[in-house]
Amino acid sequence: MKVITKNEEVTAPAASPLEALAGQAQDLINPPAGVEGDAVTTDDAPAPRMSNAQVLMMAVELVRDTLCSFAKVNSPKATMSNEVMQPVVDANAAVLDKYGIDLNAAAGDYMTEIKAALVTVPVLLAIRSGLQDELRAAKSTTTPAAAGPAVLKAVPVDGSGE
Repeated sequence: MKVITKNEEVTAPAASPLEALAGQAQDLINPPAGVEGDAVTTDDAPAPRMSNAQVLMMAVELVRDTLCSFAKVNSPKATMSNEVMQPVVDANAAVLDKYGIDLNAAAGDYMTEIKAALVTVPVLLAIRSGLQDELRAAKSTTTPAAAGPAVLKAVPVDGSGE
């Protein structure tokens, strides 16, 4: 763990990843001498603040990529390209700024989670789409004769199970 004080930087050498993890845990329980009051850990640095325009552009990208993935079309990528949408985003961000609306504040303490979702969802949808395409292709190459006959079990109408 890297600990930064006002005047110095202290880095603890580790022999193995397990020992490094144990050392970090120990440092959390009992901070090293001389770094308690004014120490700042680099692990807890807040996420950089985004402007309204950046938040809106991320939302546009998420909607566009999600739409393309679900509908299996590419036209939104051309009609809603970043170059086309940037003036739209900038104009709407200016309106939000004019009225003092801060999308970061509206998201509260969850902006980091929202950012994670905005970048993760399109990737997950692309993976899902690829898997579905691959499974469809594999299924279409399997002929019914090769798969074997379907075996059905007779179910009595009276519900007796025999």
